[in-house]
Amino acid sequence: MLTGILAGLAAGALWGLVFVAPRMLMMGAIHDAGTEMPSLLIGTISLWIMLLGKPHGLRWLALLPGPALTLAGLLLMMGSAPACAANSS
Repeated sequence: MLTGILAGLAAGALWGLVFVAPRMLMMGAIHDAGTEMPSLLIGTISLWIMLLGKPHGLRWLALLPGPALTLAGLLLMMGSAPACAANSS
């Protein structure tokens, strides 16, 4: 009986570390970063799908425009975020 209770407590602690803690950190980061961060996270989903689901016959060079455009978008958003914040105050 005691091992079942301990196993349940361990499972609950792992659930908190694996599922709750990263999401709480992400929510805090999005709150601090402003409205640009959710767009940035959603925009990189397609990049991860492209990189992780690459067919075996496709060359890496053919995938270069996707990361290049994503990087350009990141740089553009990083440059525009401070300007928006400075104009709002």
